[in-house]
Amino acid sequence: MRKNRWIVCLLASFLVFTGLIKAPFASAANSPSHAASSMQPKETEVHAPKELTEPFLVPYLAKVEGDPTPYLKFVMVSPAGKIISGIDIFSGGAITTNFKNGYGYINTYGAYGHSEYAIFDRYANMQKIPVNDTYFYHLDKEWFAYYPDPNDGKIRFYNAVTKKSVIPGFEPGFPDTINNLAWMNVTVDPHHIPFLDGKTNKKGLKELTGKTTCPPFFDEYLGYSEGIHRVKNGSFVVSGLSNNKKFYALMNKKGKVISAKYVYLKPTYDNQFLAVSQKPDGYYLTKINALGKQTLPFSIKLDSKEDFSKISYMGRVFYNDTKILGVDNNRGLFTFPHRLLSITNETVAIEYTQANKTWISVFTHTGKQIYTRQVAR
Repeated sequence: MRKNRWIVCLLASFLVFTGLIKAPFASAANSPSHAASSMQPKETEVHAPKELTEPFLVPYLAKVEGDPTPYLKFVMVSPAGKIISGIDIFSGGAITTNFKNGYGYINTYGAYGHSEYAIFDRYANMQKIPVNDTYFYHLDKEWFAYYPDPNDGKIRFYNAVTKKSVIPGFEPGFPDTINNLAWMNVTVDPHHIPFLDGKTNKKGLKELTGKTTCPPFFDEYLGYSEGIHRVKNGSFVVSGLSNNKKFYALMNKKGKVISAKYVYLKPTYDNQFLAVSQKPDGYYLTKINALGKQTLPFSIKLDSKEDFSKISYMGRVFYNDTKILGVDNNRGLFTFPHRLLSITNETVAIEYTQANKTWISVFTHTGKQIYTRQVAR
């Protein structure tokens, strides 16, 4: 009996050291495995590194009595690794926590024109806000904008510290203006809100009382940071046709094209651009700055069927609704087949198969494993 055990141990060691059995990262191979389970994750399974500064999500598969099909649930975890609470999340793809300047939010429910959003701080303390449709936006720090009732047509500005809503003394072009800012993921000073002037089609700034603090004169609002409002006069991203093919490029306010032509361009939260180019062997993704210069030291090859409009960038990771496309500081990370479950500015949660077993794991953007569990299908 002992002889058989020694043979099994030697065989297992041989397979690991020869590389026939591989974990996605070295840390995964050294972590204790947990039995397939639909129970909520335990704090003893979560190993949060000290460098984390914001809450993150740990997914797991849960089952309902009488239904054999498991479904995805999450727990919110503080940067110190403390599990705050379980949460159901409404989403058709990978979950993003949209955390910036001390607060974040996630969509927890959506049906029949109504939604619910959970706001959380850096310690993962949560509060939920009912919203009409999906009109919800994080202005900055503890301030949020939302549209609660389609009947009165009034936007609300919510303060997560006082837990009170304020109706501004003006209508800032909501939901169009706010939705555009949300798409660009820019920061807004809650005391100087961008508004669209219907007569001139220009944008300006107003206080919550409705008093104009900046007359409408600019075409695009690029965000607020350290007391400075970044605005732009004239178009920046332009598109056109060349040989019957659509292209995108950067143009300065003098009308001069200052970048190469790309298949697709999209602004990022750090005031740069995701840029997709076409080469003889396929499509490639990189980043460029406002001067049209490439800032990523390499390009990421994309699937020929990739929907470029769904590509995003958060923290250090390029991703779409279903998978990680690349990491800006290490082109070798997360290159194995996987499904992206959630992403924050510092972490990613993925599902993958290894040695005919399915795992759900959470990693930092630098590849440190925080959590792993085998799941049953």
